[in-house]
Amino acid sequence: MLVSVLERMREFGIMLAIGTAFRQVRVIILTEALLMGLSGLIAGMICGGLSLVYFKVYGLDLTMFSEAFEEFGMDAVTYAIIRPDYFVTAFSAVVLATIVSIYFPLRLLKRTKPVTVINEI
Repeated sequence: MLVSVLERMREFGIMLAIGTAFRQVRVIILTEALLMGLSGLIAGMICGGLSLVYFKVYGLDLTMFSEAFEEFGMDAVTYAIIRPDYFVTAFSAVVLATIVSIYFPLRLLKRTKPVTVINEI
């Protein structure tokens, strides 16, 4: 998000110079960050969910280590367990990471003067 905001610093400077309220720019950046985070979360949940289902059905075959597993009384094939809290935790982490990732870009944008940013580039 920092790179995204820095690349568009001139655009945001122009928006602020023509009278756009900073809170509107903040909403734009937050919306973009949340959309990117949620699209990545959905893609990750689909890929992760499919791999969990695969390993729940077929298991992870570790027969080459079967002697070591037998010493501990374990099976050589390990099956996945699917819990809903995996997905809730991932969702919480993505939302938290998204909010943290926009803190510094917004702080930087708030400190800059629009006219200075427009004239620099």
